[in-house]
Amino acid sequence: MILMLVLQLAQDITNTLGNAQTAVPGLAGIIAGFGLDAALNQILVGLEILLAGVLNLVAGLLVDVAGILSGLALGLVLATLGL
Repeated sequence: MILMLVLQLAQDITNTLGNAQTAVPGLAGIIAGFGLDAALNQILVGLEILLAGVLNLVAGLLVDVAGILSGLALGLVLATLGL
């Protein structure tokens, strides 16, 4: 969902700048000086760091759930055997 929003934002910026360059022929040199490439790159790097953190959090939670289920399974086996 976040990726789609960032993708839509990047497409909107690209379309707007493309339309502006066709409307004003000498605008290409001015737009290059804004550093929009670096700004979009920083947004994408930040998104990558955010998603990496979320994936690490989910991985840790899955490991904890696996440990809980393993303990529960051992308890059920021992209860079934009457030990």
